[in-house]
Amino acid sequence: GSKWYYLASSGEMKTGWVQVGQKWYYLYNDGSMAANTTINGYKVNKNGEWIK
Repeated sequence: GSKWYYLASSGEMKTGWVQVGQKWYYLYNDGSMAANTTINGYKVNKNGEWIK
């Protein structure tokens, strides 16, 4: 499986919950995006988007 990462415009690798547009994503401490899992009770889908 491939891993996805999110970098800020400054080039800084982000971790934790990050909002991109209207969607929220969770990034692990190594910067990789969570997908198809539950983080602290919040479900994220296969695209890594928080399912409200």
